[in-house]
Amino acid sequence: MKAILTAAFALLLTCAGAQAQNCGPLPNQLTNGTTADANQVMANFNSLLTCINNVQNNLQNNLQGYLGGLTLSNDAGTPTTTIDMTAGVAMSDDVTTLMKTVAFIKNANSAWSAGSGNGCLDTGTALSASTWYHMFVIERTDTGVVDFLCSTSATNPVFPTNYSKKRRIGSIRTDASSHILAFSQNGDEFIWLTPVGDANVTNFPIAGLLITLTVPVGVRVNALFRASVGQGAGVLITSPDENPQTYNAPLGNVNTNGGGSEGITLNVRTNAGAQVRAIPSASSGSLLQLATYGWIDTRGRFN
Repeated sequence: MKAILTAAFALLLTCAGAQAQNCGPLPNQLTNGTTADANQVMANFNSLLTCINNVQNNLQNNLQGYLGGLTLSNDAGTPTTTIDMTAGVAMSDDVTTLMKTVAFIKNANSAWSAGSGNGCLDTGTALSASTWYHMFVIERTDTGVVDFLCSTSATNPVFPTNYSKKRRIGSIRTDASSHILAFSQNGDEFIWLTPVGDANVTNFPIAGLLITLTVPVGVRVNALFRASVGQGAGVLITSPDENPQTYNAPLGNVNTNGGGSEGITLNVRTNAGAQVRAIPSASSGSLLQLATYGWIDTRGRFN
C-alpha cells in the first residue's frame, strides 16, 4: 500500500512539477509489515486527490487564455466557402477545458454538422453577403469530442446539442456575393490578400468623424490600414476608446502635419463596431483616403 501511494505521489510530482511540491507530506506514514488502518489509507488517498485537484486548478489558471495553433486559412479547393484549421489547442473562454484537435476543414456555407468536411454555421444554411462570421473551437465534455463552429455572434454562438465549451479563434468575412474574402493569418495578425478601400472623405468636421473599417465587428482589434492625406490638411486618427481630442493638442498629437499630400501606415485600436476616429487640422479643404489591409486580434489571450 505504501508503495502504491509513494508511486502515485511521485507520478504527480513528475507531471505537475514545482506546483505539486506545495502539497506537503501525506497525513499518515504507512510502514511495510504493519497493519494499516482503513481510515489512515483513505486519508492518504483523499490527500492525494486534493493535491491533484489543486494542481489541476493551478494549471488551468496558468493556462488562462492559452491558444496554440488553430490557424485559419481559405481552403485551397473551395476558398470562397470553406475554411481550414491547423491542429492546435485552446483553453475554453471560461477557463475550465483545454480543447485539443487535429487539423480540420469546415464548410461555412452549410448548417453545422459534426466532423471535418461538414458544415459549420450555427444558424441558417448558407453564408450571407457582406457579413462577418466568427470561428470557434468547441467541445462536448461528455465525450471530449472537439469541433468548430461559425457564428455571426462574437460572444454567444448557438451551440450544437451537447456542446458547451467554446473559444473564438478568429473571424472571416464575406463579400457582396457571399464569398469568403481571401486572407492570410500569422499568429494574431490577419491580412487581406487585397486591401479594402474604406474611406474617401473630404471636408469632414473639425470635431472628427468615426470611420468604419473592414475589420471584425463585435470585438476590439487593432486595425492595420494605409492612409493618404491631401489638399494641405493634416490629420489625427485615434481609437474611439480614447477621449475625444483636438488636432495637434498637445503639440505633436498628429499623424500628419499637412502642407502637401502624404501617405502613412497606421495601427489603431477599434471599438466593437470596427471604427476609428479621424480628426482634421481644418474642416475645409481636408481630404482623407483609407485602405484597410488587415488587423491584429489577440482572440481572448489576455482576457
